Amino acid sequence: MIVDTHVHYNDLPAGHAKAGSVAMAHLSVDELLEHASDAGIDKIVQVTPFAAGFDNGYSLRAAEERSDRVVGVLGRVDPIGSDLEDRVAEFFSHNAALGLRFVLFNSWSEDWLRDGKIDSIMRLADQNNFPVEIFMPYASPDLQRMARRFPSVRIIADHMQIRHVRGIGPRDTFRYWDETVSLAREPNVWLKVSHFPEAALAEGYPFPTALDRFRELHSEVGADRLIWGSNYPPVARACSYRQSVDFVRKECGFLSAAEKDAILGTNFMSEFAVRKDRWYAQ
Repeated sequence: MIVDTHVHYNDLPAGHAKAGSVAMAHLSVDELLEHASDAGIDKIVQVTPFAAGFDNGYSLRAAEERSDRVVGVLGRVDPIGSDLEDRVAEFFSHNAALGLRFVLFNSWSEDWLRDGKIDSIMRLADQNNFPVEIFMPYASPDLQRMARRFPSVRIIADHMQIRHVRGIGPRDTFRYWDETVSLAREPNVWLKVSHFPEAALAEGYPFPTALDRFRELHSEVGADRLIWGSNYPPVARACSYRQSVDFVRKECGFLSAAEKDAILGTNFMSEFAVRKDRWYAQ
């Protein structure tokens, strides 16, 4: 079974954006699932898009309506706003809620990891055993220190902690790859290998530089805590939806069949698809 752990369906009007994000085209859950089927993907995990702000409403409703194929939701809450515990508890009162995601690369949030502003959410995650997904490009050392400060919190390092920037080639995009590999060694960190096509966009499929970096990562840390996601629909700027999964399924000859199965679904489903003890009460 192939599980895409990073997709963005949304009910926003075309071209709509919140919180200073880029515009995102409307894409319903049914439309996204049709595209996933065409790409050979069995199930998806919704990541509330940044363009939706902190509104997880459609993410959760659609996941519950299509629970046959939507594993659940990695949602967004404001980690520094008031009544944090109540807002987090409300999110986890929904059956489809799996974990929380934080995007920390804007001018107002880029220091939150370093200056302790998200410590409160990390303490809640520790107390209640929910996973935290963090996307903070090129800050792997900071996230590694956070992982060591909260060793019981399961952290998903989003998009390998790198980011595509228009006009930048893959050599520069992967310029701190050693730091990403070091982060992936932490026992409470799962690395989401969801940005390889976009990182090497200028090369085109099958993205030889990305394949080299993936091979290095696998050689150093193995496959047990690597999780694949497509980042669809944004990945379409680099390749088709099918090619995003074929990059792992067909091009990564250094992975065994069992390792591909693990990265493409089993790792996530075994660790994050079922709530652990101490979750917020239903």
